[in-house]
Amino acid sequence: MLKLLVLTVFVGLFQQAVFSPSFDLSLVKSLEANGRVNVVVTLKERTSSVLGQFSLKTYETRTDRLNAVATSLQAFAAKSQARVLRALEQEKLHNHGFTFKSLWLTNQILIRKADLGLVEKLSDFEEVDTITEEIVINLEEPLDLTIYDNLPKADDEEFQWGVEQIEAPVVWNGGNRGDGIVVATIDTGVRYTHEALRNNFRAKYGWLDPWYFTPEPNDQNGHGTHTTANIAGKARHVGVAPNTTWIACKGCATSSCFQLDLLDCAQWIACPTDTDGNNPDCSLAPHLVSNSWGGGRGSTWYAASVNAWRAAGIIPVFSIGNSGPACNTANSPGDYENVIGVGATSSENILAYFSSVGPTYNGQRIKPDVAAPGQQVFSAYHTSDTAYATLSGTSMACPHAAGTIALMLASTPNADVNYDKIKEALQAGSVQTVSEGKSCEGIPDTKIPNHHIGHGRINARQSVVRYRELL
Repeated sequence: MLKLLVLTVFVGLFQQAVFSPSFDLSLVKSLEANGRVNVVVTLKERTSSVLGQFSLKTYETRTDRLNAVATSLQAFAAKSQARVLRALEQEKLHNHGFTFKSLWLTNQILIRKADLGLVEKLSDFEEVDTITEEIVINLEEPLDLTIYDNLPKADDEEFQWGVEQIEAPVVWNGGNRGDGIVVATIDTGVRYTHEALRNNFRAKYGWLDPWYFTPEPNDQNGHGTHTTANIAGKARHVGVAPNTTWIACKGCATSSCFQLDLLDCAQWIACPTDTDGNNPDCSLAPHLVSNSWGGGRGSTWYAASVNAWRAAGIIPVFSIGNSGPACNTANSPGDYENVIGVGATSSENILAYFSSVGPTYNGQRIKPDVAAPGQQVFSAYHTSDTAYATLSGTSMACPHAAGTIALMLASTPNADVNYDKIKEALQAGSVQTVSEGKSCEGIPDTKIPNHHIGHGRINARQSVVRYRELL
């Protein structure tokens, strides 16, 4: 999409905006219909010119790498955005209806409630590449939802089927429950007082609500509580890595995920702040981030965020989507080459009926990379501190993979976070599922890798062993 070009023409009493034919006119229509809309301003200078250097560099500590990436991107964005930001500050003196935030992570500017006049002015800057309306991703309706509360005391030897199937308890028995690893979720929030989650939440720089700036974690949907507990939950053996420390960013509201919030969360993951979004401390960034959201195919708007995470040594894990079982249904960002995309399986070790299937829209890559338990998964819920629910979706599979990665990292606490080795070991430790005689692009589901389960259904025990062998 080319830069927005605006020519203001007066016809009678009406003002008409004329745009270049290559511009997406949906923004114009939204401005005409609503007066003000949320927009993302993307600068021409891409962060890839900065990030390329970090793949070749080594650092004494993880904090050194995190700070180096952040400092370089901040300096780059400050120079690239300087004139535009000055203009926005001047505009605020007489136009009080909008707010804006500079994103150094991706060299973008987020504007809430921009009007046509503001968009016209910004389009005149030669350093501006695109001005696009905010994307909204609708959260998929929960599948197989059943809510439980006031359950009898749990049996210490009773494990949730997904946790047991991937052999996480075998890893626990070896003394590894994910200690020392920080995991993050970008989701609908978390009920942090829940019995399964309250003892391993990191209160310091552990929560951001980028829209309302609520001071404590909260969740009005339940999706985020469920996924976070599936990684780090302590009660009733719902979590794959129960001794990990968890943090969270509210990238999704009750029923939708908004692009501005998701981009804001991406920067917070790379360099966490306090609950007001101030006083960043990059040393507190998580080791990995679990993302049980996505939508569309071949969509690249989150790629710059993922690239920055990778440069900073943060492992991105994404659900692949619930658009299956047809071929060519893998969703973004889970279909990106540089993330771990996760499909879903059932307790019978069969691909879940809803799990999205590859290949990818662009490049015909194998996706998902792996599959994990995701059908009728029991985990914490948001309705009370003792509530639980069964849910189905690749949203539930993604945290199984994230928890497994946390166990892998915890098995070698002094080693650098190495995405390539983590992915290789996660895939190498995975196992075959029961074939249903399906194929995509001529690749049957009996051949590994394939477009249904990638390299197989994850196995924590085997992947921990493989990871240690690679180091």
